[in-house]
Amino acid sequence: MSILDDNSLKIVYTIILFVLGSINLPVKDKGASKRYMYSAIKFYIIIWYSLNAFDAPSYVISICIIAFSVVCVAIGFSNKLIGKELRVFGLVMTLIFVIKLIIIDINFDSSVLKALSYLISGILCFGISAIYNYFDSIKQKTD
Repeated sequence: MSILDDNSLKIVYTIILFVLGSINLPVKDKGASKRYMYSAIKFYIIIWYSLNAFDAPSYVISICIIAFSVVCVAIGFSNKLIGKELRVFGLVMTLIFVIKLIIIDINFDSSVLKALSYLISGILCFGISAIYNYFDSIKQKTD
C-alpha cells in the first residue's frame, strides 16, 4: 500500500499547481495588461486541468469556467488601466463555454428538457450581459 492514494496525490498536485500559478500574479503592478491576461489564461488552464484530474463531468467544467469568466469581467471593471482587455477576454470565454455547454454538454433525450436547458443558458447569457452593461454605465458616469 502506498503512502498516498490516487486522490490524495491529485489533491497535492492541484495545490502545488495553484501555488505555483499564484507566484507571479500582478498584484501591485497596475499597468501590465499582458500580465493580467497571462494570469487569466494560466488560471483557466489550471481550473481545466484540476477538474479533469478529478474526472469532473464536462458540464461542471463548463460551469466553473463560466464562473471564472464572470470573475475576470468583475476584475476588469475594478481596474481602469487594464480592465478592457480582461473584460473582453472574460466575455469571449463565457460565450465559448456557454455554446459548449449548450451544444456538447447538455444531451437530453427529451425535447422539453433540451428546450429548458437552452432557456436557462439564454437567461445566463442575458444576465451576464445585463450585469456587464450596468457596470459599464456606472464606469462611464464616473469617467
